[in-house]
Amino acid sequence: MNRLSLLLPTILCACTASLHDGTFPTGSQTLVANADHDALYSVDTDGGKVVRFEPSTGVVTAIEVGLEPTRLARIGDRVFATLRGSRSVAVLEDKGGTLSRVSTFEVGAEPVGIVAREDGKKLYVAASAQNAIVEIDAETLTVGRTWTVMGSPAWLALHPSGNTLYVGSSMGGGLHSIDLAEGGAVTELDLPAIYGAGEDGSQRFTRRITGDLYVSPDGQSVAAPAMFIDNNNPVSEPGEVETVSEGYGSSGLGVSRFNPAVVIIPTGDNGNPVPGDAATVLVAGFAQLGDEEQGSTAVRSYLSSVAYSPDGALIYATMEASQSVVVLSATPIYAGGTDSGFSMRDTGGGSSSISVDAAGFATSPMVLVGTDAGPRGVAFLDDDEVYVDSFLDHSIGSLKGAKARSFVADQLTIGFVSAQTFHGADASEVSDNVLAPDIEAGRRLFFSATSSQMAADGAGISCSTCHYQGSNDGLTWALGDGVRQTPSLRGAVSVTAPFTWTDQVSSVSDEAQITSSGRMGGNGLSYAEAAQVSAYIESNRAVDLPEKGSTSESALRGKVVFEREDVACATCHSGERLTDNLHYPMFGLEAVNTPTLVGVAASAPYLHDGSASSLEAVLQMSRSGEMGDTSMLSDAEMADLEAYLHTL
Repeated sequence: MNRLSLLLPTILCACTASLHDGTFPTGSQTLVANADHDALYSVDTDGGKVVRFEPSTGVVTAIEVGLEPTRLARIGDRVFATLRGSRSVAVLEDKGGTLSRVSTFEVGAEPVGIVAREDGKKLYVAASAQNAIVEIDAETLTVGRTWTVMGSPAWLALHPSGNTLYVGSSMGGGLHSIDLAEGGAVTELDLPAIYGAGEDGSQRFTRRITGDLYVSPDGQSVAAPAMFIDNNNPVSEPGEVETVSEGYGSSGLGVSRFNPAVVIIPTGDNGNPVPGDAATVLVAGFAQLGDEEQGSTAVRSYLSSVAYSPDGALIYATMEASQSVVVLSATPIYAGGTDSGFSMRDTGGGSSSISVDAAGFATSPMVLVGTDAGPRGVAFLDDDEVYVDSFLDHSIGSLKGAKARSFVADQLTIGFVSAQTFHGADASEVSDNVLAPDIEAGRRLFFSATSSQMAADGAGISCSTCHYQGSNDGLTWALGDGVRQTPSLRGAVSVTAPFTWTDQVSSVSDEAQITSSGRMGGNGLSYAEAAQVSAYIESNRAVDLPEKGSTSESALRGKVVFEREDVACATCHSGERLTDNLHYPMFGLEAVNTPTLVGVAASAPYLHDGSASSLEAVLQMSRSGEMGDTSMLSDAEMADLEAYLHTL
């Protein structure tokens, strides 16, 4: 695999292929406009439906499509929805304002992102659990080329030329480009280096992609929502936190432990990224408009999607866990760029130990628009008719695009970047809540960075920050008792007690209390609220592994090896969830809880400290005899044992 480094910015101007219709989505989204620019399609993931909404009339219609519709793409009057729960894509047709289901075709395990060429020739789908990107002939619906991209690829963006596909992964935060025109080479892209972690600010932040990507309508840049995280400096243990800065969060809104940003990467004539010219725009430092009863709330959390306006002048970034959409100028102001006549934005409290520009962030004129809960996708009927899909409130609302544009223009005129906020228009509920009340309430808490029970004001963290859709982020975290990796929350978690790697926490509810108040700085969940968070976590289905349940000869041989007494895997990993729910001394620790092996193939890295990057590495470490004993196994037996683990 090639590797390309993207460093700090300079401005490029390139003549590249452009969209014919600037409203056509170049990135995977939960909300897309129809061909006539008078209706919107959105996914109702809970209800298994695709919704059609006409803003001018308020008319809502819906059609059942299958398990967990997740992202949408459109070609003419056809709408394509990834069905994450059934390894497939549903094909719909819109005739006279009525959606009908045409067909369904399989693409691989847990498809998420989908994007179409504007000319309607090709579709691209991210089969996240398969670690695969699939090319589809849009006319015949047959599979063409496939590419392997590791880290659960979830988010896609396609250059208007059709030459380059961009891929964001949810585990480990990788960003890749695929050269579709020249042999299909896959290149891993390094996000820009930002420094500010540690007491002296000299350590580099860990970089993650956090949501749906987008290519500008003129094809001159790709935007990626990102988070720059300090996960390497220790967090105090629960009960020892005196200020939120000792936990996961921060007491300020400048450079902090969690830094949401939009990375803007220029592209060349062929759509490929230009090395050495990426800008990283810090998106933080707002006080959302409130009311007299609730007051204002500091807004800082990960970005779940980005989208360029049709004229390419603005970028809309959804802040899923903070009920907000940030609208920013697509032309950033670079660090130290005082020649432009701009001064840097107020970071909201001045408590950060390092300034925005010193860390390497750029900034941009931007405004904050308050929305319903869970904003996840943006779509355009024209430059200023902009709508947002808010999945927690099951609604679609206007973002008052003309007002947002005016506010950004005002900042450009006065040459000062300051935090401005307003609320979007009243949203329309477009689907019903089908979840049980406790699960629904728990999900709202899980996806909230603004709830005072869950996190401190301005901390910028929610449960969903590290557990995308209930999975793990592929990162390790420095805690008071050592480095620990983020565990997956997929499947029946409650039956695998005790919880955490080395502490014997008896229930998911207790763990939710400990993490939210002890590390995230929240005021503390009530018993009922903690039970609601637990109910939501318990509702997450197990990951759909590509080889789950396979009875291949290699896997069957591996099962025999797994159950051998001398190898001793089954001694601890037993029962329905493949754990004995006990803890053992190993790798220098007094007591490590036995994790479940159900879905283990999708939860890298492994071991308590994330020191094993793959299942093969885990089995090699087991040759020491500290965790089972694979020392007597041949290479062939090791391969069979690994094959069996992929089926669990």
